[in-house]
Amino acid sequence: MKILIPAYTVAEWGGLHEYVISAATTLVKCGHEVTLVLQDGLVAEKGEESGADVIRVDWSDWGPVAEEIRRGPRYDLIFAQPFHSRKFALFVNEIMETRLVAMFHGFHHDFVYTWQHLVDGFLVTTEQIGDLLVDLCRIDPERVRVAPNGVDMDRFAYPLLALDEKTADGRGLVVMASRIDKDKRSQVTALKLLIEQLSRHADHIHWDVVVLGDGPERGRVELELEKFIEDYPNISVEMRGWVPADTVPRLMNRAVFSVSAGRGAMQSLAVGTPCLAAGARGIAGLQIGSNLEIGVWSNFADYPIVGKDIVKLEDNLQQMLIPNSYAEAQIEGRARILADRSQQNTAVRMVEALTTFASR
Repeated sequence: MKILIPAYTVAEWGGLHEYVISAATTLVKCGHEVTLVLQDGLVAEKGEESGADVIRVDWSDWGPVAEEIRRGPRYDLIFAQPFHSRKFALFVNEIMETRLVAMFHGFHHDFVYTWQHLVDGFLVTTEQIGDLLVDLCRIDPERVRVAPNGVDMDRFAYPLLALDEKTADGRGLVVMASRIDKDKRSQVTALKLLIEQLSRHADHIHWDVVVLGDGPERGRVELELEKFIEDYPNISVEMRGWVPADTVPRLMNRAVFSVSAGRGAMQSLAVGTPCLAAGARGIAGLQIGSNLEIGVWSNFADYPIVGKDIVKLEDNLQQMLIPNSYAEAQIEGRARILADRSQQNTAVRMVEALTTFASR
């Protein structure tokens, strides 16, 4: 098939970018001709590396590009990502009249009830978003398929470094990986809770906190953390900004703990580092035991957690600082992500869903 994937992004890099590039790579490997519509920059460069064609667009003025595409060669399928991408796709399809599938990554309705009749199907990253579309937005469940975020298989090959090895020099690394924006403020709250608990239960270790990512809230977060750690002499914070994508798993693998949501949390667990899950909808605790199931269900606190009992950080961190317990958590976290969130498994589900919608 010839597939068009418009993908509106804001930050330089993040989970959405990884999903789009991964989807393009998978579809190209399956023999499809893929064209990505992307903002110029790193995401466009990665798009070209995937083997797809890339059309660069200024998302603040996408009309001329959309007009050219909709009057050009026909695509067999448009796989639209959210918001501006979706508007772009609907505009193109007014004339192209081909199959159109809309993707939902977050817990929002995007006014789908006003345009759901214009698309052939929906892909969602979790069952919870699917329930939102079906129950609240009255979408026919036959038109909704789950295609989760996935973690590259090479992440599972990282060694499971022991707690003693990670802190052998008297220092321990904590990594927070996220776009730094208003919807991620709970991650800063979670990071502060973790700092507080580590200072209480492991004050013999100097904790190096590294914040990966950037965004409009960076300045505020940097000042907030600088002020907060004044009371914790064994804590230092470094705001590193955006780093190459392959740097993130390497740093996470060396870290004792991470603070993240969504794909970042999955990546942390895959490389063998316990994660304090915190996302747009709150904090889901350290990802062990029942918290881990809640984390997977809620995309690691990026979606609302209702009717679930979360074990609080202060109730299980001390246990996690015992080497044997830490090792057990590493094994549990990796196994859970490998079971149904590996890129190998999720790619199959995405391709099957798109093929089904395209053939209707």
